[in-house]
Amino acid sequence: MSKTNTYVTAVEGTLAFQTIKHHNSYRSMDCMTGLLRKIFPDSLTAQKISSACTKTEAIVNAVIVPPSVEVTLKAIKEIQYFGVSTKGRNSGAEKYSTCSFNILIERIMVYKVN
Repeated sequence: MSKTNTYVTAVEGTLAFQTIKHHNSYRSMDCMTGLLRKIFPDSLTAQKISSACTKTEAIVNAVIVPPSVEVTLKAIKEIQYFGVSTKGRNSGAEKYSTCSFNILIERIMVYKVN
C-alpha cells in the first residue's frame, strides 16, 4: 500500500468515526468528499477520498462497531445489573445507533445467558 493510500484509508476511517461521534447522517458524507476536493485541490489525498454514504456505513459497521461492542461487553462482565438507553428515532445518524444498539443487546443477552 502506498503512502497516499495509507493516508486516504486513515482519512476515510477518521471521517466515519467523526460522522458517528457528532451524530451526522451518513448522507452528509456524499457532500463531504466533494467539498474536501474543492477545499484542498492540491492534495492528492483529498482527491482520492471516495468515502460516501455507503462506504462510510460499511466502515462503521465493519471497523468501528465490533470493537466498541467488545469493549462494552468487557465493561459489563462483572456487573450484575445494567441499563441501556437510546433515542427512539430511526433516521439519519440514529440508524447507526439503532444498528449498534441491536447488536449490543443481542450480544449482551447471549453473553449473560451463557
